[in-house]
Amino acid sequence: MKHLSEEEQLDIYYEDGSEESKAHLKACRECSAEYAKFKRSLDAIKPEAVPTRGADYGEQVWQRLQSRLIPYEKMAAQCCWRRHLLGGGIGSTSGRVSSRRLRVMASPNSG
Repeated sequence: MKHLSEEEQLDIYYEDGSEESKAHLKACRECSAEYAKFKRSLDAIKPEAVPTRGADYGEQVWQRLQSRLIPYEKMAAQCCWRRHLLGGGIGSTSGRVSSRRLRVMASPNSG
């Protein structure tokens, strides 16, 4: 068997390694020495404690974000009536003609 990769060493460290990898680690002095250094490095990493969050944490986040959010403005009612009036026929010729007429009728300069 070839020497153990870092991934195989990591599997052994987290007790997920194959029996073949574990047997090789016991038999191979070079891999054993390499694994000892690898294990010392991983053992030196101390996990951070997850902070405790109160029941109002979500509300606190929204309060902090609120000043950065752009307010939602509803679309004016007049822009939506065309869509309903045309009933999805904009792709057809009659829909395009009707759409042009509506734009002319709706424009402030049309009279």
